[in-house]
Amino acid sequence: MRDVTADAVPEAQAKRLLATDRELIEPELQVEEGQLSNAAGAPVARFALRITKRTLQLSEPLEASVSVIDGAGKAHPFRVVSKDVLRSEGGMSEPGGSWSEQQTLDGEQLTWLPGDLPAPTGERELVVAIEVDGETHLLSARFAVGSGSPITLGRVTEHRRTGVLEIDVEAESKRAYSCELSANLFDMAGTPLQHTTWTGSIGPGTSHASLQFSQDIQADTHTLTAPIIVRQFRGSCRPSDAPDEPALAVPLLEELYRTPS
Repeated sequence: MRDVTADAVPEAQAKRLLATDRELIEPELQVEEGQLSNAAGAPVARFALRITKRTLQLSEPLEASVSVIDGAGKAHPFRVVSKDVLRSEGGMSEPGGSWSEQQTLDGEQLTWLPGDLPAPTGERELVVAIEVDGETHLLSARFAVGSGSPITLGRVTEHRRTGVLEIDVEAESKRAYSCELSANLFDMAGTPLQHTTWTGSIGPGTSHASLQFSQDIQADTHTLTAPIIVRQFRGSCRPSDAPDEPALAVPLLEELYRTPS
């Protein structure tokens, strides 16, 4: 690590991250919730269908969970009757995949492994039928299958400067992109500290993205000189020469960097 003089991080770029900032800490989590009623229309319980990552890459497994909670906040018994992954165009089942199930304290964990045949990118729908008190209910949640990242990550290094903790990310692409990237800073115990964003150009060839965190916030959280972990790296990139083209997702990377021990 090196120490050089630099300006403080702009307030809009780095901000304090709290454990309650679930959309930043779990940016890819997709949750569908609602009320379950019996045939007479009386409420029975509430359900939650969760997808861990709403954007998968080709051949990446789908992780989902189902829970049913009664009015007292306790797990209500249910049974998974069927589950399927449908393509949004035409509604046909995704061929060749396989499922596994595992019971948890409050429900069922479902894992879907795609088949060996290449699947087209685009929207998908997870449909799960559950039986609660003898009646069947259909639950559904949407997710997407992407074609991979527009950029390839290389070396990641840490630099501590006056007022700034900088994480330098080497990135390479064959095409010039305008990108917006973000990441979260944690201490080694997993406590969330900061969220930051970076906007700039990447490619063609090798470029660098500088994720900057405020040392003022680190001082407030007593982590100024402590080792750190950078997690939930993600973003999007748009071709610089074709700004009207759709933005391409930079897939979520759960851990980008940690201070070497």
